[in-house]
Amino acid sequence: MLLDWEEIAHPYLDAETPLVDAIVQRAKSGAVRTVVVDGEIVFDHGRFTRIDRDAVLAEIAALLGRPPTPEECQRRALSRELVPHVRRFFDAYLPDRRRQDA
Repeated sequence: MLLDWEEIAHPYLDAETPLVDAIVQRAKSGAVRTVVVDGEIVFDHGRFTRIDRDAVLAEIAALLGRPPTPEECQRRALSRELVPHVRRFFDAYLPDRRRQDA
Protein backbone atom coordinates (compact mmCIF):
# COMPACT_ATOMS: atom_id res chain seq x y z
CA MET A 1 0.00 0.00 0.00
CA LEU A 2 1.29 3.45 -0.89
CA LEU A 3 0.17 6.35 1.26
CA ASP A 4 0.32 10.10 0.74
CA TRP A 5 2.41 11.26 3.71
CA GLU A 6 1.27 14.89 3.41
CA GLU A 7 -2.35 13.72 3.63
CA ILE A 8 -1.53 11.85 6.84
CA ALA A 9 0.80 14.32 8.50
CA HIS A 10 -0.07 17.85 7.51
CA PRO A 11 -0.81 19.83 9.66
CA TYR A 12 -1.47 17.46 12.54
CA LEU A 13 1.82 15.68 13.22
CA ASP A 14 5.11 16.87 14.53
CA ALA A 15 8.53 15.31 13.99
CA GLU A 16 8.29 13.44 17.33
CA THR A 17 5.27 11.34 16.28
CA PRO A 18 6.40 7.78 15.53
CA LEU A 19 5.74 6.67 11.95
CA VAL A 20 3.76 3.58 12.98
CA ASP A 21 1.52 5.65 15.29
CA ALA A 22 0.86 8.12 12.50
CA ILE A 23 -0.15 5.41 10.04
CA VAL A 24 -2.07 3.08 12.33
CA GLN A 25 -3.81 5.60 14.55
CA ARG A 26 -4.17 8.70 12.41
CA ALA A 27 -4.20 7.82 8.72
CA LYS A 28 -7.54 8.02 6.94
CA SER A 29 -8.63 6.14 3.85
CA GLY A 30 -8.19 9.30 1.78
CA ALA A 31 -4.43 8.98 2.22
CA VAL A 32 -4.34 5.66 0.34
CA ARG A 33 -2.99 6.21 -3.16
CA THR A 34 -2.22 2.71 -4.41
CA VAL A 35 -2.84 -0.85 -3.22
CA VAL A 36 -0.92 -3.76 -4.74
CA VAL A 37 -1.96 -7.38 -4.14
CA ASP A 38 0.27 -10.19 -5.38
CA GLY A 39 2.00 -7.79 -7.75
CA GLU A 40 -1.23 -6.43 -9.24
CA ILE A 41 -2.45 -2.87 -8.66
CA VAL A 42 -6.02 -3.23 -7.40
CA PHE A 43 -6.55 0.40 -6.29
CA ASP A 44 -4.92 3.38 -7.96
CA HIS A 45 -5.53 7.03 -7.06
CA GLY A 46 -9.11 6.62 -5.92
CA ARG A 47 -10.22 3.99 -8.42
CA PHE A 48 -10.51 0.22 -8.13
CA THR A 49 -8.87 -1.35 -11.16
CA ARG A 50 -10.66 -4.73 -11.17
CA ILE A 51 -14.19 -3.56 -10.43
CA ASP A 52 -16.49 -1.24 -12.35
CA ARG A 53 -17.71 0.81 -9.39
CA ASP A 54 -20.54 2.48 -11.32
CA ALA A 55 -21.84 -0.90 -12.51
CA VAL A 56 -21.72 -2.32 -8.97
CA LEU A 57 -23.58 0.70 -7.57
CA ALA A 58 -26.19 0.41 -10.33
CA GLU A 59 -26.70 -3.27 -9.52
CA ILE A 60 -27.08 -2.52 -5.80
CA ALA A 61 -29.60 0.23 -6.56
CA ALA A 62 -31.58 -2.12 -8.80
CA LEU A 63 -31.65 -4.84 -6.14
CA LEU A 64 -32.67 -2.43 -3.40
CA GLY A 65 -35.32 -0.87 -5.65
CA ARG A 66 -37.26 -4.07 -6.20
CA PRO A 67 -40.10 -5.15 -3.92
CA PRO A 68 -39.04 -7.41 -1.03
CA THR A 69 -39.52 -11.15 -1.39
CA PRO A 70 -41.92 -12.95 0.96
CA GLU A 71 -38.89 -14.31 2.86
CA GLU A 72 -37.50 -10.81 3.30
CA CYS A 73 -40.87 -9.62 4.59
CA GLN A 74 -40.88 -12.46 7.12
CA ARG A 75 -37.37 -11.60 8.31
CA ARG A 76 -38.28 -7.93 8.67
CA ALA A 77 -41.37 -8.79 10.70
CA LEU A 78 -39.35 -11.12 12.92
CA SER A 79 -36.76 -8.40 13.43
CA ARG A 80 -39.45 -5.91 14.49
CA GLU A 81 -40.74 -8.45 17.02
CA LEU A 82 -37.28 -9.24 18.42
CA VAL A 83 -35.86 -5.73 18.76
CA PRO A 84 -37.85 -4.77 21.90
CA HIS A 85 -36.66 -7.95 23.65
CA VAL A 86 -33.04 -7.31 22.71
CA ARG A 87 -33.30 -3.72 23.95
CA ARG A 88 -34.77 -4.88 27.27
CA PHE A 89 -31.96 -7.39 27.65
CA PHE A 90 -29.29 -4.75 27.12
CA ASP A 91 -31.08 -2.26 29.37
CA ALA A 92 -30.86 -4.82 32.17
CA TYR A 93 -27.39 -6.00 31.15
CA LEU A 94 -25.89 -2.52 31.14
CA PRO A 95 -28.01 -0.60 33.66
CA ASP A 96 -25.38 2.11 34.27
CA ARG A 97 -25.04 3.04 30.63
CA ARG A 98 -27.59 5.02 28.69
CA ARG A 99 -28.61 3.32 25.48
CA GLN A 100 -28.42 5.41 22.34
CA ASP A 101 -31.57 4.85 20.28
CA ALA A 102 -31.07 5.10 16.56
